[in-house]
Amino acid sequence: MASVTESDDGTKGRVKQTIKEIGEGLSDEVRKELEEIWAKIEEAAKDLCPIDTGALVSTIQSVESGGGAISATSMTSNEVFNKSLIAGDESVVNKKTGKSTAEYAGLVHDGHATRDGIMWYGVPFLTEALMMYEEELQAAIDKALKELQGGKVGAD
Repeated sequence: MASVTESDDGTKGRVKQTIKEIGEGLSDEVRKELEEIWAKIEEAAKDLCPIDTGALVSTIQSVESGGGAISATSMTSNEVFNKSLIAGDESVVNKKTGKSTAEYAGLVHDGHATRDGIMWYGVPFLTEALMMYEEELQAAIDKALKELQGGKVGAD
């Protein structure tokens, strides 16, 4: 078993706290807009996810940025809106295969070679969902950043 220990003298914690404080400075209007766009992204990911038994699609959810079997997030969004979209969960087992959805979420999303050597290209449902709303999300993030910098929301 390998183990990695990393020490940053608390800088990551301070950065996370600063990001949290920045997010708390957003108006309810901007925060609601970001949440609504993110809900559309989550719903699109569920619509795009291939369904056999429904186990994998049942695990798609938005979480505060962090781990997950696979996750997709906008790099820019981490500055003001700390969310990730994840799929796969150790506790959700596919009844047909007996495998945890966390075991195969990445294979479904990114593709894989089958035992007989055939390449299955996957369906990047998280990535595609983010791309569908990328412009709308970026516009809301830009609005949030402008608000946080003291600019008037809605003004150019």
